Amino acid sequence: MIDPPRVRWLLEEDPDFPGPQTLREAALVDAIPLDPGPPWAPRWPSVDGPLVAYGTMRTLRRLQAHAPLAHAVFDSYPALRWSSWLPSLYDLLGREVFLVPMNALASLDLERHFGPRVFVRPETNYKLFAARVILAHQAHEFLDFHREHARELVVLSQVVDLGHEFRCFCREGEVFAHSSYPDLPYREAPDIVLAAARACARRLLEQRGLRMITVDLALSPENQVRLVEIGGVNSWGVYGSHLPSFVAAMEAEALLCWEDRGHRSPPGG
Repeated sequence: MIDPPRVRWLLEEDPDFPGPQTLREAALVDAIPLDPGPPWAPRWPSVDGPLVAYGTMRTLRRLQAHAPLAHAVFDSYPALRWSSWLPSLYDLLGREVFLVPMNALASLDLERHFGPRVFVRPETNYKLFAARVILAHQAHEFLDFHREHARELVVLSQVVDLGHEFRCFCREGEVFAHSSYPDLPYREAPDIVLAAARACARRLLEQRGLRMITVDLALSPENQVRLVEIGGVNSWGVYGSHLPSFVAAMEAEALLCWEDRGHRSPPGG
C-alpha cells in the first residue's frame, strides 16, 4: 500500500490569533511559516502538495486569491455570511433575529421589536465593527459613529442570557473537535450541544454543500441550546479542543482537496 502524501501546514504568526502557536507547541504538524507580506508585495511560500492553511481571516482571504495555494483554505467566506446560512437554520437560533442594512437603524422602532436593549453585530464573519448591546433609543448615535458601514447588512437580535458557549468543528455533518469558549477553564461540549451541532452541520451540508464548518452554540441556564453563529475552520480558534482530532480531520480534508485537483495516488498492492 502506497502511503498518502505528507500534509503540511501554513501557519501564520499573529499575536491576536494564538491557534497556530498552539499547534506549533504541540508539535503535531509539519509547519511552514506563513508571512504574507504587504498586499502590494505578497511573499507567499513556494510549496506544493496537500496543505492546510491556518491563520487570520484577513490573510487567508488573500491566500484564496493566490491560485497555487488556494486549496489550503477550506472556508467559503461568502457562504459563511448570515444571509447565506440563516434561511437553513433560523429555527435553531432560539431568539428573534433580523437582518437589515445598518442605515435602517434610523427608522426602525427597535424598542417595540426588541425592548430597551438590542444586540447588534456585522452580518459577515470578518468584523467591520465590534458586536455589542446598545440601548434602543441610542440607535441614531450608533449609526452616526459607524456611518461608513451604513449600507452594510447587520444582525439585530434580542438580548438573551446565552449561558455557556461551545465551538464544534464539523466535517461532512459530524463533529470532529469541540470545546467551550472563550474563557478558561475549557471543557468539552455536552451531548445536547453536540447533537445540535450535528443537526446544523447536516442541514448545511445538504442544503448549502458546506463540508467544513464550525458551529458555535450556547447552552442557557435553562438547558436551552441556541445557535450563536456559523464559521469556518481555517481561521477559528481551537480553545480546548482535542488537537490530534482537529489535526486529523483537517489533514483528511487537505488530502481530499489535493486529490480533487487531480493528484490521485496510484493504486497500490
